[in-house]
Amino acid sequence: MTLKLFNGWSALSLGLTVAAMLGLAQTAHASLILISSVALSGTGLGTEPTILTIQNNPTETGCVSFSNLGASFSGASCSGSSGAVKTGASQTSAQTLSAISSTSVNAGNFAIIFNADQPNAGPITLTGLTVSFYSPTGTLLYQSSGVSCAAAGVSGCDFPATVHGVGGSGFAFQLDSAQGAAATAAGAFSNQNNVVGLSASTSGASGGPEAFFLGETSTATSATVPEPSSMSMLFMGAGLLGLAAFSRRRPSNRKR
Repeated sequence: MTLKLFNGWSALSLGLTVAAMLGLAQTAHASLILISSVALSGTGLGTEPTILTIQNNPTETGCVSFSNLGASFSGASCSGSSGAVKTGASQTSAQTLSAISSTSVNAGNFAIIFNADQPNAGPITLTGLTVSFYSPTGTLLYQSSGVSCAAAGVSGCDFPATVHGVGGSGFAFQLDSAQGAAATAAGAFSNQNNVVGLSASTSGASGGPEAFFLGETSTATSATVPEPSSMSMLFMGAGLLGLAAFSRRRPSNRKR
């Protein structure tokens, strides 16, 4: 599989980057944050560790836990029913961390890839995304509690463009620093055979299917969202440069 920034979405990718540079990264983080759009090659169903596949119009919801499927998480397991969950081969299944094909998956490189497929590359809104980590025997170790796309400049996780065709695009999400530390302390990444479950929901869908699979931030994107402290230093530096330029250009008031 090849992962890189999606040139076909140059305008969207540029918008995400510019928005992050303008300080949207300073907003409060939810537990899962959008870090980039990525182009995917060879990621059809069955070729990647796909956790969940959902398809319905205009709303989609689905959940997979350690031992069952449903509409959404209720504690450690999924509850309710959802006709949007696709249960064919390689479409919906809890996955182990080792399925990412990394020697050491941790909070810093763990990612969920949202692969949206809409007619004519149309829009879709991600309304919910929750990840759960279980021990190899099914004990719930950690469960996230929110999702945000603001740091990447996508208000309300409302994506104006997707792609037509399964396996051709994606949005990479990772745990923010606080939630990553909490997940690590809870043992979520202590065993590469730990199991990952997922719950997701969308609105504005008109095609699909939408698939979610495991990935790594080290390969999913080459762009990182600056931390607030980095952004503050960036703004301070830019401000100082601006003042210096203004001082050089200001006419002198000295008497001749």
